[in-house]
Amino acid sequence: VARPVSSLTFTLDPANCTYSGKAQTPKLTVKNGSTVLTTPTNYTAAYKNNTEVGTASVVVTGAGNYTGTKTLTFRIYPNYVRISGDNRYATSVEISTKSYASADTVVIASGENFADALAGVPLAKAYKAPILLTSANSITNETLSEISRLKAKTAIILGGTGAVSENVEQKLSAKGLKIDRIAGDTRFKTAALIAERLKTKASVKSVFCVYYNGFADALSASSAAAIQGSPILYVKTNGELDSNTKQFISKYKSSIQNIYVVGGKGVISDSTLSKIKSAAGKKAKRLSGDNRYETCVAVNNQFASLFTSTSICAATGKAFPDALSGGVFAALNSSPVFLADQTLNSAQQTYLKNKSFKTIYVLGGKGAVPNSMIQQIKQSSV
Repeated sequence: VARPVSSLTFTLDPANCTYSGKAQTPKLTVKNGSTVLTTPTNYTAAYKNNTEVGTASVVVTGAGNYTGTKTLTFRIYPNYVRISGDNRYATSVEISTKSYASADTVVIASGENFADALAGVPLAKAYKAPILLTSANSITNETLSEISRLKAKTAIILGGTGAVSENVEQKLSAKGLKIDRIAGDTRFKTAALIAERLKTKASVKSVFCVYYNGFADALSASSAAAIQGSPILYVKTNGELDSNTKQFISKYKSSIQNIYVVGGKGVISDSTLSKIKSAAGKKAKRLSGDNRYETCVAVNNQFASLFTSTSICAATGKAFPDALSGGVFAALNSSPVFLADQTLNSAQQTYLKNKSFKTIYVLGGKGAVPNSMIQQIKQSSV
């Protein structure tokens, strides 16, 4: 008497797979009680939708003494690549090695504060340069070796001597590098000077305004800003616009087509938004959510057309150091930056599910981005 295959037991090994660009065929074991059945004598198996990220299936069709079909499913999760070093400076070197085989220019920025490095992401992209981090008073041998590997000729230093000291500058000069320092007496001024320099390298049609005393929104915007060649300028929550920010926006208002204000009313008030509009002589669009993670999703949705790759760059939303250099890498890969914490909210889960990214680049070590966070991102992507 023929027996339906639905009454048999099935095992897939592994139960789920990781995207590789190739068809995934986990080993199928079919048993009738303790007896292992064989193909094609007892059944045949056909794998379907088993290459791309998502839910794949195996259709088992009975043969011989077995009839009917049974469909099994398994998931194909994105693969991930962790880019990290022993510390923030080594991580910036690792990101550089993944970004460029060589570079005429390197951008040097403080790894002890976020403002100059994040404002510098679009400029670094425009110069086809990595951002390498340094402490105020010393630059690591690993960083100097990376500059040698790149065969760089010029070092653009972001910030004054309080951020990157003359001692670091002298170390770079000793390697034969031409020094080009872009520095203002405040982060507002430095960002505006970086924007002026960017204007000489790119057709600036959009400007991003972010809160001056928080890294998250600037980091979320960094990849989109760099892809577009758009400067990142700093504003306070309330009060008058910083004169440097206001001057840049007013000076180029005829060519600036879009102003994006990244962050909620708690960090950039409606009053400040109105002052930005007034300086630009046009509307400014706020990109925000209930928290930094939802704001990041809002930015990524706004600029979805720029992110043409199937990869995403994940970074912690709690601290800035490991991800400071990552905006350039994300832009080079046409990928969004994705900020995450211990748990993903519904907006993040929906975003990942809709995109089905194939590769997750993880910016930073396990202390910054633990494996548990990566697992959540993987599982939400299917």
